[in-house]
Formats: sequence, structure tokens, C-alpha cells
Amino acid sequence: MNNKQHSILQAAYLFYYATATPATPRPAYQKRLQALVQDTLISAKKLGFDVFNGLTLLDNGLFLEELKFGGGDGHLNFYLYNYRTKPIAGGMTLKGQIDPDGSGIALVML
Repeated sequence: MNNKQHSILQAAYLFYYATATPATPRPAYQKRLQALVQDTLISAKKLGFDVFNGLTLLDNGLFLEELKFGGGDGHLNFYLYNYRTKPIAGGMTLKGQIDPDGSGIALVML
């Protein structure tokens, strides 16, 4: 981080959420999402996180501005670490053809 005072940045990320409030009527749904995420922000602060990240996807647009999220620079880095699984058959053969015995599992990063 190139900071003499702080060497570690604790970051929390908002990936998924769920609420029992239906998406319609929209004002009730928006209010519920704001309350849900605000509670999450408070919990993250209590746990010592320095930043809380959320993307402009799903229904996040209904609360990002109201909860004072700042815009990022648009550069995202995704890391897979500590990822371990049993071997998974690939989807392509060495000749570049679809493997009929493949698992049908794929990882897509957008």
C-alpha cells in the first residue's frame, strides 16, 4: 500500500444478498435493501473492515448512492486462492473438440 502508518487494508465485499420483501412494490423493496445493506455496513465497521465494496449489478443501484458509496476507478482484479477440488473433466479435448465426457462445469469471470 506504500503507507508508513498502515500496512494492511481490510476489505469487505458485497456479493449476494436476499430479502423476503418482494421486488414489487419497488419503494418497499428499495427501503428493505437499504436497511439490509446499512446493517451490513455497520457490522463490517464493528469487525474492523476499512472499506466495503459493492458493484453496480443486481439491484445495488437502489441503494449505492443513498448509502454514500463512492465510485471506484473501474479497474477490477479477481483472484482465486485456496481453491481446491477433486479433478474435474475438461470441456475440450486436446484437439480442441468438445469432450463428450466433460463435466459441463465452467468458471466465468466478467
